[in-house]
Amino acid sequence: MLWFVAPYALFSLAATKMDAYPLVAMPAVEVMIAAALVTTWQFAVAEAPGIRLRSLMMILCSTLVLLPLRFTAERWRPFRRASNGLALARDYKLLAKYIGPGPGLLVDVPDPISAMFYTGWTALGRPATAEELTEARARGWRIVRPALPGH
Repeated sequence: MLWFVAPYALFSLAATKMDAYPLVAMPAVEVMIAAALVTTWQFAVAEAPGIRLRSLMMILCSTLVLLPLRFTAERWRPFRRASNGLALARDYKLLAKYIGPGPGLLVDVPDPISAMFYTGWTALGRPATAEELTEARARGWRIVRPALPGH
């Protein structure tokens, strides 16, 4: 318990509160969670009165173990189709050949970072405001709202 409390107490006194400070205590938190899960599981298997309470406690323990796996899979995105990004990159390369060198402003594109990378133009992921259009015209930029197929 001291392993958990000491870092939090120490870093709560610090003038700066950085996000990484509590990471020192994470192993202690994980050990406490694991101990609680093991104790709960053992109680559910051996001593829990009634099948409903035993089942509920086992479901709770299983959920707490499986929940991190769900978020890991979500972050990893194993079922994401990579071809969509490749198709968009191909479309931006074709667009760059069609519109030529800048300076210019691409408006309302699905992935403005990729658009700027492949075309060399400034890109917005939304429609441009009147002020942005006025400024772009004042700089002598061409303004294009591309119609990308399938996007």
